[in-house]
Amino acid sequence: MKWILSLLAIALLAFGGWLFVQHQEEEKATSNAVTVLAPLIAYRALYEDGREREANDVLLMTVAALVEADNAGANLAEVFRRCEWENNTPTNYSDLLTDSLMRNLKIARELKLDTPENLALMKAGKSPIVGTGPYAGEKAEVDHIVPRALAPDLDNLLINLELLPMTLNRKKSNKVTDRVLSFAKQFYEAEVMLPESFEAVMEKAENVKVLFDVDG
Repeated sequence: MKWILSLLAIALLAFGGWLFVQHQEEEKATSNAVTVLAPLIAYRALYEDGREREANDVLLMTVAALVEADNAGANLAEVFRRCEWENNTPTNYSDLLTDSLMRNLKIARELKLDTPENLALMKAGKSPIVGTGPYAGEKAEVDHIVPRALAPDLDNLLINLELLPMTLNRKKSNKVTDRVLSFAKQFYEAEVMLPESFEAVMEKAENVKVLFDVDG
């Protein structure tokens, strides 16, 4: 009986040690990710300070950093929390930013933009190459979900940027789909979109609806 208890104690100690090592590795990966990501996704640097048209490159670099952090076992929820704290991110923007970054990470995984070659391209602010599916072999570009022509105030906001295969991006133009309208409403209700921009989107949506009704 004693030897069974001894073995059990040894096993528990070993398991506890393994958990400690795992926690240490996760914490290291999380801390490293915050060091890289916090300066990239700083709200005020991109939006209020007007780093004009840099946001496209920043999204690519951010996605690369997210992939590497995820691969290293970082706690991404904790990464975002610490980045928001360091950057003093406005509360009306933080949830939208987290959703956007996780969505782009998912897109990167689905389109196989997470290869070492693509990560190197994105770190340099260059478009990665789609690695799977009907658009394999073409570039993945940074798309403005709500068109820039209708909402120039969203131009530098990462929450309005998304990776998209080149063919789909070029087809999109300034169309106001249900998805675009849904995002515009989220941005407007969160007070990160100017009223005049939201009105322009709504007007475009109404025009599309009227044309559809007439043609139908």
